[in-house]
Amino acid sequence: MITKIINLFSALLGDYDLNGTWTDLDNSGLDISNPRSVNIGSILKYGTFRFEYCVGDDNCKSCSIISVNICEKPTIEIISEKNEYFVGDEIILSASSNSDIIEWVLPNNIVVNKNPLIINAHRKLQGYYTVNSYSICGCSEVKRIFITIVEKPNTGISTTNTIVDCDLNNDDEFEILDN
Repeated sequence: MITKIINLFSALLGDYDLNGTWTDLDNSGLDISNPRSVNIGSILKYGTFRFEYCVGDDNCKSCSIISVNICEKPTIEIISEKNEYFVGDEIILSASSNSDIIEWVLPNNIVVNKNPLIINAHRKLQGYYTVNSYSICGCSEVKRIFITIVEKPNTGISTTNTIVDCDLNNDDEFEILDN
């Protein structure tokens, strides 16, 4: 179990009396007997939970409601066929997350809100590709992948020469003839 302590009073604005009572409006199951030290790590579900703070008696009562959002920490999985590509290749990167917002930051600091598809890779696109995942509660997760982009190997100048497969001179050597 995670221990995460919050102070319910810190969510109240302005001046307030300290002799009031707290009520768990959504029956979250949290122990609010000490409102200055509430362990929200003990909660078993995610969501928004409301707590009411009231001061005074039935004749003159004043109440405020605060909300506490408990969110799941985002997780990210990056999917890439490989980490090294040739100049001119197509690069497809994909990320999946359990969060509400995903954004990619490319090596040239361009931010995109969808999985990147690079049609014609070039050396300037080599570097770290960072994906950020955010929940509506403000939690985040970051993952990076380094993509290398290299020149295609040089195999020489292409020719249309033909290798003749018969030994015209009977000397066990074959000739290459230009076409």
